[in-house]
Amino acid sequence: MSRIEILGAAIVKSVRMARFKPGDRVRVLSPADSIYVGADGIVEDVILNTRGITVLDSYRLVFAWGEKADVLGRSA
Repeated sequence: MSRIEILGAAIVKSVRMARFKPGDRVRVLSPADSIYVGADGIVEDVILNTRGITVLDSYRLVFAWGEKADVLGRSA
């Protein structure tokens, strides 16, 4: 998702980068009560936080057994 900011007379386009990108292999580390903790998955899609807070982005993961889940990408 891009955002346009007007600074004086100049227009600057900034692109917010998610922590992970589609195709990245990741391991679910938290929350402790998640059924996916310790599971490896492949990022299928990035769901950017609507307020622009990167640590609150979610990621749609695909696991080896074919299940998909949306997982919050915050740091543990």
